[in-house]
Amino acid sequence: MTASRDAEVLGTVRTLLHDTAGLDAQVMTESWLGSIIDHRLRQRGMDCAPWLASLGTDRAEQAALVERALVHETWFFRDVTPFDYLMDMARKHWLRRSAANPVRILSAPCASGEEAWSIAAALLAAGMAPGTIAVEAIDLSGAMVQTARTGVYGPRSQRNHHAGMLQPYTESLPGGGVRMGRLIRGCVKFSPMNLLHLPQGRTYDAVFCRNALMYMHEAARRRIVASISASLAPGAPLFVGHAEAAMLMGMGFRATGPSRAFCVTAPNGAAAPVPCVPPRAAAKPAAAPARRPAPRPDEPRPEPDLASLLDEAKKLADSGALAEAMIPLQRLLGTNPMCAQGHALAGLILAARGDKTGAVRHLRKALFLDATDEASRVSLDHLLGGRS
Repeated sequence: MTASRDAEVLGTVRTLLHDTAGLDAQVMTESWLGSIIDHRLRQRGMDCAPWLASLGTDRAEQAALVERALVHETWFFRDVTPFDYLMDMARKHWLRRSAANPVRILSAPCASGEEAWSIAAALLAAGMAPGTIAVEAIDLSGAMVQTARTGVYGPRSQRNHHAGMLQPYTESLPGGGVRMGRLIRGCVKFSPMNLLHLPQGRTYDAVFCRNALMYMHEAARRRIVASISASLAPGAPLFVGHAEAAMLMGMGFRATGPSRAFCVTAPNGAAAPVPCVPPRAAAKPAAAPARRPAPRPDEPRPEPDLASLLDEAKKLADSGALAEAMIPLQRLLGTNPMCAQGHALAGLILAARGDKTGAVRHLRKALFLDATDEASRVSLDHLLGGRS
């Protein structure tokens, strides 16, 4: 064990990240913390003892440490479906909005900005006028906010096929990069801000808070969810990550929108879900299911496709059909009881349904089979009140 991983050092850094960024203790493993500390010691050219002594008062070093700990990986139109749904909402509800009453959408945390630009591009592509779009994007990392403000991105940020939607609003750069143009820049404002300290009194027509809550401890998660709930207009969608959707449904939210949008509405303002018609083609009427002859008692049943069963369960869970989602999961786990993903999803669904005992059992199996599953670790710690 290096000097940087001394118990006192680890404890000090863990407390700082817990209090400043809301990170859960279960996420902050010893090896992960050690790598962050070692990186800062190399950057500063300092020994551990003087570095630790300065950490309590050096705000710049505290910020750099938090910066190193945060996850900034993102790209344009990540997950696709949330943006299709957003376009559909814009076409159905927001095209008559004026510059005096713009559509306000929060992206938090925004990381390097690709999500916020994608939101603005989706609304522009849906037919909204630039002056009627107000995307507010915040992140704890000042460096990430500066990157986002430049509006310059390389090919890696454009790896999703939907990134082509940005073309009317960007300038091409050598090497396949892009720079955001003047029209879309007027739709987005980036600000350094801590998700734990969201300003009160603002109202949003939609909020994107994806893949952040799952890394946070219980108190931070509840504080953020309460702030976001208070800021959502009645029936406004909250877009979260897959692992977070079931967590929020267990807190009274309900699923809305299409499968894989990972979208919920707050319990105090839930409205009827808006059906999503993908912008690429209008939805066709569903054909009547073909009737199949019942199998003979002596006819062997086909072996279920495990990937299809897992996908079916995810889609049902995302749509809010939690009881129905357990049916394909039970078939999957009955055939393959060592499926870590199946146990993880079953744990999230049972937690959302209020079955704590069943949820804990499945989440523990998921972690036994895959010790790197941080989403299940965070969910289990949430259920056990920090005693996992």
